[in-house]
Amino acid sequence: MSAGAIIGTMAVLVRDALFPPTCLVCHVATSATGTLCPSCWNKVKFIERPYCEVLGTPFGFDQGDGVLSGDAIANPPQFRKARTVAAYGDVAKKLVQLLVWKSCVLSTSQLLLLWHTVLT
Repeated sequence: MSAGAIIGTMAVLVRDALFPPTCLVCHVATSATGTLCPSCWNKVKFIERPYCEVLGTPFGFDQGDGVLSGDAIANPPQFRKARTVAAYGDVAKKLVQLLVWKSCVLSTSQLLLLWHTVLT
């Protein structure tokens, strides 16, 4: 292990000792910084198929592949596709507020893990 890696590991240990990791939303103790507790994670309403292939708007029932919402047909957007990972509920709202107002930045690995979880 390089000296830089050792220093980085030590810095994380000191940070976690001084500022124990907590849930981004409800602030209960968690195992890692920048994560959600199981209770908040379960409150996230992930958007799954069926949804509009252009706007990502969820449908109440499966209408088949490639179906567009009425809004996407009536007002075609200037982009090919838009997606959101979750419905804008209490937990998602708090995460967006953290990103916008407190400059809370999720690491690339956290974003990839979240995206992978949604897609599988």
